[in-house]
Amino acid sequence: AVVSTQSTGSLGKQLNDIQRKLEAQEELSKDLDDDTTKLSTKYSDLSKEELNLKHSIEVVRQQHEALGREYDGGVRDLALVKEKEAALMGDKATFDLQLKHAQSEYKAQYELQARRARDKDKELRTLQIAEKHLKITEDQQSLEKQRHENYKDELDSFNRESVKLQEKRKELV
Repeated sequence: AVVSTQSTGSLGKQLNDIQRKLEAQEELSKDLDDDTTKLSTKYSDLSKEELNLKHSIEVVRQQHEALGREYDGGVRDLALVKEKEAALMGDKATFDLQLKHAQSEYKAQYELQARRARDKDKELRTLQIAEKHLKITEDQQSLEKQRHENYKDELDSFNRESVKLQEKRKELV
């Protein structure tokens, strides 16, 4: 009976140990179930977050591609603008040269016209002086003609008187 009490006590002890181990295993199983549930929830959340991130990445990739196309278009437009700018700069240079040529031609023509006007004014003054000299000469000639006529008249009158005197002399002689 001593052996059976010891066996019973040992069996009770073993049973208690097994009971504790079973409870510990159940607790561990419950903890593992809780952890599995938490991990499953976390996995589900992470899967959702992964899908959201994939979607966000796809949106960003599409925006990046759109910006890349827009950038490429901007680069092409910039190249075209630079080409147009170069062409316009060439046109401007051509127009500047034409303007300078026109200005120098205008200046040359202006100077030529001014010189012609000065020459014309000089010729006009010379002509006016010549006209004054001609008038003075004509006036002198007219005076001289008048004097000549007066002398001629006097001479004629003197000759007539002289003829009369000679006739009287002849008569007297």
